[in-house]
Amino acid sequence: HKMVPAVVTVVATDNVDPSADKRGDFITEIIPGIRIDGNGARDQLHLAYRLAPLVSARQSSKNNLQNALDANGSVEAIEKFLYIDGSANIAQQAISPVGPRPVDATTASSNRTETRAYQLSPYVRGQFGAASDYELRYRYSDLHSSSDAAGNSRVGEITAHVGSAPRVSGLGWRLEANSQTVDSEFQRSTRSDRGRGILIYQIDPQFRVNATL
Repeated sequence: HKMVPAVVTVVATDNVDPSADKRGDFITEIIPGIRIDGNGARDQLHLAYRLAPLVSARQSSKNNLQNALDANGSVEAIEKFLYIDGSANIAQQAISPVGPRPVDATTASSNRTETRAYQLSPYVRGQFGAASDYELRYRYSDLHSSSDAAGNSRVGEITAHVGSAPRVSGLGWRLEANSQTVDSEFQRSTRSDRGRGILIYQIDPQFRVNATL
């Protein structure tokens, strides 16, 4: 792993909060972090995290912590059969795309919120026969916001496919199915299901024709 050196920034501003009365202040931003990258025979991991405490010299109510995380990883739990992918992200985002946007992290704004997104996706895949393959995957996503105005949401999705690809030339086929459920805090829950079949005719290595049913 690799530690990221801390960055210290002191900002003098004559308008610390554009939404309030004009007022000067000194904002100190300290950003320590850590980064981890690993690649094994059956697992991979990337993680980058930074923590930015903001300290106001005159208004302690403006003090806050801002997190930034970008992480993803995968593991082959059972060799050539069961796999697990995962990711996590923490970021500062605008609540409303039409609202005022702060110039940088040291500017106070009621239109900024911290979002946390997590995803976990176990799946199985493999082959049968000389040219056939299959995959069954479940994907769960969770999005949280520190602001009540932004809302939270959860998504569950199941995807599956099975098929046989043509070789240099000939006929192949593929069956696909998808089921998704979305649970949102400010909207009614929704579910969608779909499936399709695909016939593939490989005329030559560079040209193929697909027919979807």
